[in-house]
Amino acid sequence: MDDIERMVALEEIFRLKGRRDRALDTKDWEGYISLHVPEHVSENEGEQPRHGARENAEGVARILEGILTVHHCHTPE
Repeated sequence: MDDIERMVALEEIFRLKGRRDRALDTKDWEGYISLHVPEHVSENEGEQPRHGARENAEGVARILEGILTVHHCHTPE
């Protein structure tokens, strides 16, 4: 991978992270699911692993019920 390819790949990652954080903060769970691969596994300290994009989103939605989140990631989104 040359420097330009690396920069393009990093930009794509930054934009994906920004879209993911926006979906989480706006509680757009279908959008959040679409930004994770189906075989996604979420492992968080003190919790059982959540397997799959939908199970992960449902778990996050339960945790954030009634909570306002605002991510400041300084990504292009």
